[in-house]
Amino acid sequence: MKVSGTRTPETARDWEATALLPTCEGCEVNLFAQFFEDGGEEVLDSFELVDASYSAKSQTLTATLSADLFTHRRTNDATFEAIVLLGVRQRGEVR
Repeated sequence: MKVSGTRTPETARDWEATALLPTCEGCEVNLFAQFFEDGGEEVLDSFELVDASYSAKSQTLTATLSADLFTHRRTNDATFEAIVLLGVRQRGEVR
């Protein structure tokens, strides 16, 4: 899932995100976001767990995406984007 748009100092804020998911009885759902880090001599992209809430009853995952997750360094235009992944597994599976 990719969230994108134009960011200015006035719109540099956290985003509320909601996703409708198919039913998955006994599943654990996690949200991971890609963090972009520019260390000068090297650029690192890493995925980290983001606080999110999953409701099996309404089949929705909700999260607040920090403004720090958005970057314009991956695009060729002026848009900012955040890249997030869903991790789904059956409860009780060995990690």
